[in-house]
Amino acid sequence: MANTIFIYIYFVFMCESPANTDYNSVSFIKRLLMTSQRSKQLLLKTLGQRIKNLRKEKNMSQYVVAKKCNMDFGSYSNIENGKRNVTVFTLQRIIKVLKVPFRELFNF
Repeated sequence: MANTIFIYIYFVFMCESPANTDYNSVSFIKRLLMTSQRSKQLLLKTLGQRIKNLRKEKNMSQYVVAKKCNMDFGSYSNIENGKRNVTVFTLQRIIKVLKVPFRELFNF
C-alpha cells in the first residue's frame, strides 16, 4: 500500500510540478497532496461521465443498469456523478450490463 502511494505521488510530482519548485518545502508537499486528490476526483468524474455516456448510447436508465448490476440506485448514481470510488469488480459488472469491452470504458 505504501509503495502504491509513493508511486502515485512520484507520478504526480513528475508530471505536475513546475521546474522552479522548492522541493523541500512543506507547502510543496501540501500542494502535491492536494493535486493528487484533485487528480483522483477528476478521474472519478471523467470515468463516471464515460459510464453515463455509454449507458445513454444503449438507451438504458440508471435504474435498469443498477438493478442488472445488483446495486442500489443511489450507489450507481454516485458512480456516474464521480462521487463514489468504484472497484474493478463493480466496473466489471457495469461493462457486462452495458456490453462494452473493458478498454472501451477508459477510452477518454
